[in-house]
Amino acid sequence: MNKGSYRKGYARGSHSMGEAGRSRGLLHTLLTIALAIALVVVLITSAPSLSFKNDYHSLTVERIQRECDTAITYSRYLSRTAASNSNAQLAVIRSSVYTIQILNESYASLQGGGAYLVDTGLITPILTTIDNYYTRLTTGTSTADNQTELSTELEALQTAAAALK
Repeated sequence: MNKGSYRKGYARGSHSMGEAGRSRGLLHTLLTIALAIALVVVLITSAPSLSFKNDYHSLTVERIQRECDTAITYSRYLSRTAASNSNAQLAVIRSSVYTIQILNESYASLQGGGAYLVDTGLITPILTTIDNYYTRLTTGTSTADNQTELSTELEALQTAAAALK
């Protein structure tokens, strides 16, 4: 009887251990499947995010390059004297440079860590030159020096923008 009860106890014990082992195995399998599903979900949901970053980068670069082209085009039409349309042309140039500055700053904010597309040291002097140009236009003095300086600075900005990828 001892022997039989031992066998029954052993059989029950092994049966219990088998269920516990199977339960652990099932739990392990379920956790593995859950982790695999979570990984797939993360990959699927992060793919549009990566695509957005790439799209945002390329669209920002294209817009900066277009604004540089616009500023250069209008700077070529500026008169070396105080012409009546010089204020309007200078306003378009200023608008393009401000747009570049805003795009540059928003890109850096989204990327973090001051990752500017265009060196901010190229933008500030252009805005100063435009202010000086306006002052000369309103006082009726020669703007030839300002126009040359503005053209040089805009070309440097355009070179930097053309190098963006």
